[in-house]
Amino acid sequence: MPQLLFLIVSFLSALGWLLTKFAVASTDPYSFLSVRFLIAAIILIFLCYRQLTKLSIQDIKRSLATGLLLGLQMIVWVTVVNQSNHLGLGAFIGGTTFIFISIVGACFFYAKIQSVTWFALGIVTFGLLLLNISEVDALDWIDVLFLLSAILYAVYFNVCAKYAAKIPNMPLTALQLLSASLLCGITGLLSGEVFLKNFETIWELLLAAALLASALRYYLQVVAQSYGNSTVIAIILTFDPIWVALMSYIWLEESFSTQKIIGCAIIFLGVLINTYWLFKDQHKNEESLMSQIGLTISKKPVELRNLD
Repeated sequence: MPQLLFLIVSFLSALGWLLTKFAVASTDPYSFLSVRFLIAAIILIFLCYRQLTKLSIQDIKRSLATGLLLGLQMIVWVTVVNQSNHLGLGAFIGGTTFIFISIVGACFFYAKIQSVTWFALGIVTFGLLLLNISEVDALDWIDVLFLLSAILYAVYFNVCAKYAAKIPNMPLTALQLLSASLLCGITGLLSGEVFLKNFETIWELLLAAALLASALRYYLQVVAQSYGNSTVIAIILTFDPIWVALMSYIWLEESFSTQKIIGCAIIFLGVLINTYWLFKDQHKNEESLMSQIGLTISKKPVELRNLD
């Protein structure tokens, strides 16, 4: 049951990529993202209104502040999605955020980096080189922006885990989406584009992205997180790039050369190795600690928020 729910969550996350790509072809990407997040935030606020009223001022400030980081990451993400001609390829590069979470945590919060992370990073680097080895440029700027988006999400994840870890799940996300919506909206206004132009042609995409890829996706993730093994959950969530690649192939008619397929496979392998071993070790440590104090283990999965 939880595995199926997280598979659906992963699918809905990938659907957000495709819906956004279709929408930003006709409208300003920043205002689209702003309204999408605003709709999702309003829905979540309605669902967790009582929990919100119990938050302290400090909790609200931290939620909104971490939401600004999320908004910055999403601005970079939607910019590159708008410019990219190969969404599936970008999704595999974006999936490296699972590796950068550990590295950013070590750089800014003195967290320990496991040796498997360095090994996985080496694999991912080789995969990235394969994607660009025969191109005109040494490294395509689109790929660089996808990589920057992954790093920014890793920064957001670490800051959120440090300063907002004790805030209830749904209120935290509702306020973060609200804050991110505001930042994206300001960016849209400063860009000089007409705010949400061609609304009559993209409103269905907007609603689908807000309801399915944001609100429903997060709700199902919260439900699924009350069950299951954290290792299995983490592995399932790394399948986002595969969904994106399949959707891009079917609806955007994107194609992969043999070299790029191998490069993407190597990147995915690196992310999978890193995710599996880290969460496996964490699960073992939890079992060891709980057995020492003679308590029954309660398997509570680690939160993984990828709100793309």
